[in-house]
Amino acid sequence: MDEQDWYEKDLDEFDDLYLSKDNSRVQQQQFISSKQKSLSMLENNYYGNNYPIDLWYLIAMYIRPEDVGRFALICSATNQVVNSIVFWISLFRKYNKIQAKRTSRLLVREHVSIIRTYVIKTLYQSYPLFQERLNKTDAIQKEPHFLLSSRCVRIWYSKRTTPRELHNYYFEFCFD
Repeated sequence: MDEQDWYEKDLDEFDDLYLSKDNSRVQQQQFISSKQKSLSMLENNYYGNNYPIDLWYLIAMYIRPEDVGRFALICSATNQVVNSIVFWISLFRKYNKIQAKRTSRLLVREHVSIIRTYVIKTLYQSYPLFQERLNKTDAIQKEPHFLLSSRCVRIWYSKRTTPRELHNYYFEFCFD
């Protein structure tokens, strides 16, 4: 074995798999399993275009909140756009103009998952389609006889930060 360190050796002493002594390319043989062959054949038969991520950011500015999940499933670039802070802050500013002036600076410093959950919560309070979804669940509150043959699975509460201390109680029921 050679006792010299790598930084003490000459460049000629290193083995390069890709270049031969006459600087022409040498093809390296790879042994591929049958699963990898079928995957590579599938990838080779796929004809598609890779668009730059900037284009997906521009398209994302026109996505409605209810279509965010479908947009994220188009390709890996759109998924990357949806998981970015810029996307969620722009969605927040688009649908919460009054509240956006106050909280935009605070949101920029947070983590993506915190921003995403905050934006989704505020969309349920301000976006009309999501408000309709919440109003449909109010049927249990109007007619509590639905709960007769159900089982309570979980109970929790939260305090509101208001001058009067208000508590919200949440019940989760299982309808067997």
